[in-house]
Amino acid sequence: MDKEEIKKEKKKKKDEEKLKLKEESQKLPTKIILYKGKEKEIPIHNPDKTKCEFYIIKKFKYCHFNKYNGSEFCVYHKPNEKEEFLICPYDSKHRILKSKYENHLKTCNTLKDENKQKEFPWYSQNINKAKENKNYPLPSNEELDKLYNMKFEDLEINEYSNLINLIISSYNKCKNYYLKYITENNLNEYIELNFNKNNENKDINYKISGININLEKDLKETDQIIHSKKHEIQNEAIGKLIFKSKLMEINTENCIIIEFGAGKGGLSEEINKINNEKSVIILLERKGGLRYKKEKKRKNMIRYKTDIIDFDLNYLDKIEEIPAEKNTIEKLKESFYLIGVAKHICGCAFDLSLTCLFNYKNFEKIKGLCMATCCHHICRVELLNHLDFYFDFLGMNIKDLIFLFKATSWIFGSINDKEKEDKSIKEKMIDDIFIKMNISKKYIGLISKYIVDIGRCFCLINKGFKVFYMKYCDNNITTENNLILALKK
Repeated sequence: MDKEEIKKEKKKKKDEEKLKLKEESQKLPTKIILYKGKEKEIPIHNPDKTKCEFYIIKKFKYCHFNKYNGSEFCVYHKPNEKEEFLICPYDSKHRILKSKYENHLKTCNTLKDENKQKEFPWYSQNINKAKENKNYPLPSNEELDKLYNMKFEDLEINEYSNLINLIISSYNKCKNYYLKYITENNLNEYIELNFNKNNENKDINYKISGININLEKDLKETDQIIHSKKHEIQNEAIGKLIFKSKLMEINTENCIIIEFGAGKGGLSEEINKINNEKSVIILLERKGGLRYKKEKKRKNMIRYKTDIIDFDLNYLDKIEEIPAEKNTIEKLKESFYLIGVAKHICGCAFDLSLTCLFNYKNFEKIKGLCMATCCHHICRVELLNHLDFYFDFLGMNIKDLIFLFKATSWIFGSINDKEKEDKSIKEKMIDDIFIKMNISKKYIGLISKYIVDIGRCFCLINKGFKVFYMKYCDNNITTENNLILALKK
């Protein structure tokens, strides 16, 4: 049997086991628990008798760990445990018994990985952290942490109202900036901003013509597209856009592609297919233990397990050290250029990627980038290179900026306040703010994401790039479908 057939069989068995457990749990007697003031009905015990009986309320499921020494619970949830657990300082996911804590600190795999990384030639600690700007001094780390830990509920009503007004006025400034500096860079297409703030279900829509991404078979008007297929569609769309925009020519051999936050390397695999495996592709990913990595069968794809903040791009000038074929290295020695790509690069990782490219000594070799953004709510002020955009152009301060990042999550995670029964006086007053303005939280979340992305476009334009901001796929595929394309002038 082939490896793929064995994998399919294993997956089939797992799916069957899950289905059996689900059916068994439905037959089990139930009990009522209170969760956030509401009654929830759950199975009276774990349908899998070998597993822990602890019920995880937030995830609405029983613990999947095995029972410990005849107990009804696993080692983590065993009640009346005399010995306490401690959290590993190198990895918060590691919970260790106090008696084994000192030994764990010597043998922790996360620490071993960090020490290994320091030996690699591309490693330079915090090289891509934004440099301190005397014109825009930041508060101490302790004060920043306090601001990051603050919630919208901690704001006074007038602060809350002023913040919403500031975000709306900033959006209008960004919209004018977009129309003036971004749409004028005509990439053989017409990009039109079309947004109706009164319709909560609509999004910022970009009509793109001239780039003929043929995905009619995949882009069906349905939400029932399987998860893996959605990734394939996105990779295909971004891959074709890279070549249609002339960021890279087909069969190019003198190009080094860097995929930031590569994951399994699906986007690089798509670029490889279109380019017939001609260019060197470097995958940057800090996570280890990923299965089905795409570079295993490709000679021109190399994975570096490292954090973007520690990756020194100047390492690439030492062409001989890049593990590639001799013919490829000889061609790269003559001349080469760099491009950065990414799909769903989270929050501050996008800003770190920009800094990584800007820190390259031979900046003229960077031809451009094509990156899809996401998770704006985890951006960090101290990692930004374009604070002048927020402080000077938009008139924000540190607190406003941090709450702008927080507001971006409203587009996906905002609570429908109408469903909430018991509201405090403050919550009712906050509702009145949105009612008087005739807007919703979702709208504020949407334009907040737009402001953050236009800030990145601002940064790239100041570095001499032509910048395009667009959607690269349909909302049914992913709601995080905005992309920044930058070409060197």
